[in-house]
Amino acid sequence: MSEATARRNDPATSWEAAETVRVSHDRRAVIWALRQMGIASDDGIACKLRANPTIADYSTEQSWRSRRAELMRDGIVEQALEDDGAPMYGLSSHNRRCRVFRLTGKGVDLADLLFG
Repeated sequence: MSEATARRNDPATSWEAAETVRVSHDRRAVIWALRQMGIASDDGIACKLRANPTIADYSTEQSWRSRRAELMRDGIVEQALEDDGAPMYGLSSHNRRCRVFRLTGKGVDLADLLFG
């Protein structure tokens, strides 16, 4: 996906906001964060990126979640698994159970290509 879109019934402001999203930049930022952290929840990814403004600049947590979901569909990110193959969970910033993610083999190769 090369550009963000709003849903058909969203207000004009959502469409205007979608035009400002830099999809490829945000996808790289999510890959960078997961490469740095190994495994992370969406909250963890956002914390890492907010702490590194040269990587994340003015992007939003929602954009990073959307890009992470796209990267999952593309086979670059997957939900992390326990040693027994069960899905791995962490705690959100609200102390709720949440999924944690990691780069796939394809994702690690891409991260190496992008970041050396």
